[in-house]
Amino acid sequence: MASQDMIKVVKLSLRLTADVFDNEISMLIDSCTLDLQGAGVSISSTNSALITQAIVFYCKGNFGDGDERFIQQYEKLRDAIANRKGIDSNV
Repeated sequence: MASQDMIKVVKLSLRLTADVFDNEISMLIDSCTLDLQGAGVSISSTNSALITQAIVFYCKGNFGDGDERFIQQYEKLRDAIANRKGIDSNV
């Protein structure tokens, strides 16, 4: 389950204040984390600025009606992080 801190970050990026969407946002964060891991990204901490940005792009692209531009940005960032061989992506 996504941390409350990450949910707050995503809600802020989506310009949401109500808690009514917290479960949906949490599921999106968890889905993004699984997708990143499937791409070979090591996620031991979601405090990484790159990981956080990827999660925000993923959620913006998939929340509500979504936006294809954010999905494309997410995929580019995910692939770039995954290709950082030998570099810890959790910095």
